[in-house]
Amino acid sequence: MENPCKIKKKMTVPCKIKILLQAFACYVLFIFLSCRDKKSTPSQCQNLLFNQISHEICGADTSQSYKVYLPVAYSNQQTWPVIFVFDPHANASKAVAYFKEAAENFGYIIIGSDNSKNGIQTLDHTLTTLVNDVLVKFSIDDKRQYAAGFSGGGRVASYFAIKRNYYLRGRHP
Repeated sequence: MENPCKIKKKMTVPCKIKILLQAFACYVLFIFLSCRDKKSTPSQCQNLLFNQISHEICGADTSQSYKVYLPVAYSNQQTWPVIFVFDPHANASKAVAYFKEAAENFGYIIIGSDNSKNGIQTLDHTLTTLVNDVLVKFSIDDKRQYAAGFSGGGRVASYFAIKRNYYLRGRHP
């Protein structure tokens, strides 16, 4: 299949911009994921599922839940970087699955909200509940927290970054 931007001999400005934005997004994600610690220890956590997407319910508000991916090497003995991913339709499984392979390869925890979606009226409560629950349940590196999202999820990731600017180190819309 031929690239639609190359149908004409000369690429149009919108096609060039699209290609540059895609390349930049890949570069930013690569930089975020390549900054991980090289040491890892075998998992010592018995109740957590590794190398698969698990469902978690927030302790402070049981109407709030999220999906989590933990790399096989996860251990509470060290802190881990985390990427909070947001889908415009609150499809956390899909959002987390998108990052699963890279998370395993580079040692990241991936968290996806089941409640954050386009048009949500309680976004502050949803994000606060999500973050507080994750920080209690998992060993998170407070200097390596990132956010990502597509479309309306990118909007939430940007808002998340603004609300948590002291803690969040990167955003990928």
